[in-house]
Amino acid sequence: MKFLKNLFGKKENFKSSQVVPITVYEFWNWFEQHESKFFKAIKVHNNIEAEFIDPVYNKLNQVKEGIFILAGMLNDHTAELIITAEGNLLNFPHIKKIVESAPKLQNWKFTAFKPSSNSPDFGIQMGTKSFTDKNVYFFPENNPLYPDEISIKLVYKERYDQNEFSLIVNGIFIFVENYLGEIKQATQVDRISIEHSAPKEVELIPISKLNDYINWREKEFEEKYNGTFLHSDESKYTSLEWEIEDKVIIGVVNADLIKWDKKASHPWIVVIIIKFDEKKNNGMPNPNALQLYYEFEDRVRDILPDKEGYLHVAQKTGLGKREIFYANKDFMKPIQVLQEMKNNVSFEYEIDVFKDKYWQCMKQFEH
Repeated sequence: MKFLKNLFGKKENFKSSQVVPITVYEFWNWFEQHESKFFKAIKVHNNIEAEFIDPVYNKLNQVKEGIFILAGMLNDHTAELIITAEGNLLNFPHIKKIVESAPKLQNWKFTAFKPSSNSPDFGIQMGTKSFTDKNVYFFPENNPLYPDEISIKLVYKERYDQNEFSLIVNGIFIFVENYLGEIKQATQVDRISIEHSAPKEVELIPISKLNDYINWREKEFEEKYNGTFLHSDESKYTSLEWEIEDKVIIGVVNADLIKWDKKASHPWIVVIIIKFDEKKNNGMPNPNALQLYYEFEDRVRDILPDKEGYLHVAQKTGLGKREIFYANKDFMKPIQVLQEMKNNVSFEYEIDVFKDKYWQCMKQFEH
């Protein structure tokens, strides 16, 4: 059994006060200067934390905070550096760019995201418990209200005490993420959870069949929605108003889109969150700020047009916050565009991204 023991990783939080920003090209120039020393540290397992993991991790987080690494030997002559987001979708575009910019080095392989370890001899050891394709099973959860969602329930078939459940949960999630690979779990599975046991009427399926199940469901989804785009130039917009604690929230929604029967074709929700002083203007932005927001939103719509799969569905303003909702065919480009645009505006905003095939996060606009 090939257990996950030959990889060394860094998962601590990086302290932002330490960050001196550098470019991805500066990182790789620095790495190339030290690559022989790094290779030796991994190969001989000699003080690998201090000699490789810490310096590389810290340097990478000068390019972008929240990036993590794993490293190990592929064979006697090749070391592998895996750069991972640990499931944080906001960092996916950065990791892709970092690895695409990597130099060609004779004794190195650079990998974006944790790859699939979908092989019969793969396993995870945590404490006294092992997690393999012999004791981890799954069954799908099918909801007729949301037929396109891929929802997976995981079950550990060996006996364990109640006080070991947190260990079981962590072990199963780590095993499945490595079994499927980081991208597949983060982007193709809508919901995943762990159950103590399956209902009596449900047949447990070996985890070795999970990849095939996901591929089958994803193929069905693509065949159903492939080529589905929407032009919203002639859409009708509706204004909405809510009142919370004597303060008004104003919403605007594309009335045609919110009733669309093909929402699942644009499953990636991106929310732009602009915050301002809630104590002023009854929780609303001042006119000058609002004009800046309008101009910013016009630029976003120009760069992310609906005909390319980026739908501006709704927005709401109040209680010191403006939230702009986009539904998209993919999430990589919107994240990259919005993070780059932060350098060209005079206000700050946050970005949230998640998969929501039925736009349940926008139920509030269905009036």
